[in-house]
Order: sequence, then structure tokens, then C-alpha cells
Amino acid sequence: MIRLVGASRPAVATLIAAALFIGACSSNPASTPTAVPTEAPTPTDVASDPGVAPSVSLDPRAFITDPPDPEASPSASPIARSSAPTDGGPQESATPKPTKAPKPLSDYITRGPKGKNGEKRLALTFDADMYPFMYPTHDTTNKYDPRVVKLIEDNGLHATIFANGLYVKAFPDLIKELSKQPGIEIANHSWDHGAWPGCAGRDPAAPAVTDKKAEITKAAKIIEDTVGYKPQWFRFGGFCYGGTADLDLVKAQGEWPVGNSCFFGDSAAYTAAQQIASVKACPNGGIVVTHLNNGVYHPNIYEALKALIPWWKANGWTIVNVTELMGQSPPEN
Repeated sequence: MIRLVGASRPAVATLIAAALFIGACSSNPASTPTAVPTEAPTPTDVASDPGVAPSVSLDPRAFITDPPDPEASPSASPIARSSAPTDGGPQESATPKPTKAPKPLSDYITRGPKGKNGEKRLALTFDADMYPFMYPTHDTTNKYDPRVVKLIEDNGLHATIFANGLYVKAFPDLIKELSKQPGIEIANHSWDHGAWPGCAGRDPAAPAVTDKKAEITKAAKIIEDTVGYKPQWFRFGGFCYGGTADLDLVKAQGEWPVGNSCFFGDSAAYTAAQQIASVKACPNGGIVVTHLNNGVYHPNIYEALKALIPWWKANGWTIVNVTELMGQSPPEN
């Protein structure tokens, strides 16, 4: 069944011990799923104007960041990757939130440890994107899909929601509501999904980042003001950054950079069937990415997630958030 990890002290202690015993949170790139839908999807378009979309290729294969070698030191610098934009039951305990000081982690997290004794674990992550061109129509064209929110809440899914600061500004009540759900944590996805200098695959709809630190801290502040805690995890817009100095800058702000190891494929307009097949290929200990946006730029998420929830349950997957996957202990409220 879909098992959810609570926030009790004994369970937290067990998670920490497991994480320290296992060590590195990465695994061999050879284990990265290769079973992806063979039908070439039609790329979605993104726009600098709400009504007109410039063409940009959104192949989700470009999202996959190579995990560091498991034999390497946890502090080894990963290779920077760039891409176009991406692409249980309720608990009685308080919603797990990130730790103030994470235990030793790889420089750039793309996956976590496998479950013990044959347990299969997958960190579910939603990117909540809000480009500047989207904001004027956030209550119409670019409104979130309430059906996806209902699936999350009704099924008690644990997940990490990486929100742009502009998204939190657009939907503060939604983010606050989700943050109160057991197993849901809110993380930083930068202020406006901007393109960082040195990013080779710049999205034409993304504004140029001119103040890297502000891109992190401005989003972190609105998240903290909205949900009551500072986000611990950070995801670059489109997984696109310039190099290891950018990773160091994120960590200097008290956050940790997170990528992914598999994807739904909604950013490339995958059908529901294609998304289901893609997620079923995720590795044990993987981090999967989809979106909290509606079907304008990210179609078929609701249909895919609705089918995956019972499949996860029937096949013994434990769906967790990033904090739980990485064995970090939530702070006391």
C-alpha cells in the first residue's frame, strides 16, 4: 500500500540512523530509468505573452541529471546540467518540515537511498511554476488544477512542492492550505523561474536572473511568511544553473539543491498513458517531478496521478517527500 512516513521522534531517529548508515544519497547513473514512452510527444509552448507562445522544445529526457557516482565522496562536485522548463493515508502528527541543518548530503541531490528490506520508496515532487508572463492571468488561464490538489489531500500523499515566489504570491491560501497537510512540505523553486547565467538551455520565456542571491532569498521569505517556516530545499527553474558556484550559493542561504531522477513528462505534453509508463520506470529511491499547474502547459497530470495512486498502493511503493527520502528529521513546532 502507499505508506506514509510520520514525524514522531522514534521514526525520525530511525530515518536519521538509516541515512547516516547508508551515506551517499546518490546511485549509479546506469540505474536511471530508460523505459520512457516511445511515441514522440508534441512539445508544449511557453510564452512571453499570456496569449502567444514562442516555440521551445521540452524534451523531459533533458531534465534527468546524472546522479553522482556512489563511490565518490558526498562532497564531490556534480556536473551542471541544463534543460528547458519541466518539466498513503493521513497522519495524526504534524506535517514534516525540513531540518535546520541537513545531515551530510551530496552537492546536488537527484535521488535518495533505497528502502530497506525490499521496500520501494519514491519522493513525489510538484513544481509550482509562475513565470512573470503568467502572473497577470493567474486567476484564469494559469490557475492551478483543483482536481490535482484534491487528489493530494484526499489520498494523504506525502510530497514536496517546489514553489516559485510568484506562485506563492498568486496563491497564498493554496500554499498555506497544502503546507498544513500531513506529509506536505513547501520548498523553494526560485522567485520567477528565471534563467541563471551560464545555463546552456535557456528557456526563452524565462527572465534573465541578474541577482542570483535575491532569486533565492526573495522566494524563501514569501514562503516563510506564508507557511511559517523557511524552506530547506531548492530547485532551479528548469533544473538549469551555471555551475558548482551556483550550488554553493544556494547552500550558503541555508538551502540544498535538489534535481530529479525521473519525471511524469507533462512538460512535453505526454499523454496520461505515457506519463504513467514513465513514472512506473522510476528507480527505488528516486525523485519524480510533475507540476501543480493546470493543463495549459502541463496536460494530463490529473489523469496520470489518479491512475498511479492505486498502482503505487498495489505494488508496495512508499510515497514520501524529499525530507523523508533523505532521512532528515523535521523540527519541533
